[in-house]
Amino acid sequence: MSDSAPPTTELYSPRQIFLASYIGGPIGASFLMAQNMTALANKPKAQQFLLGGFVGTILVIGLVAILPLKKPGPLVPLIYSAAIFQYAKHLFDKPLEQHLAAGGLKGSWWAVIAASLIGLVIVSAMIVAAMPMFPNFMRT
Repeated sequence: MSDSAPPTTELYSPRQIFLASYIGGPIGASFLMAQNMTALANKPKAQQFLLGGFVGTILVIGLVAILPLKKPGPLVPLIYSAAIFQYAKHLFDKPLEQHLAAGGLKGSWWAVIAASLIGLVIVSAMIVAAMPMFPNFMRT
């Protein structure tokens, strides 16, 4: 009987990716999605996720800056996080199920929190950098 060793990598669930997206923006989610792609031996796709997270963050900030809302509140992050969650489910539900069935581990919630907070710092820095371009951005 040949038992194979359990996977040594961790995969992040769509719920974990959702949380990273909601707190840390698209860039926060992209960190975890890139980690998943690296664990699934798809480094080119991992790099695409990192670039996409950066571009997505810029697009979200630009969209919020031109929306007529004075303070967008939780609605905008909820909308893009729900879309990212659905995409993560599409990409990772089956691989995660197979990974866990083979004895692999789900990614640490501490790593999710770290990715979320790093994303939040990056998003905050990008907003501060963008403020001179949008003088009425987030001002009452």
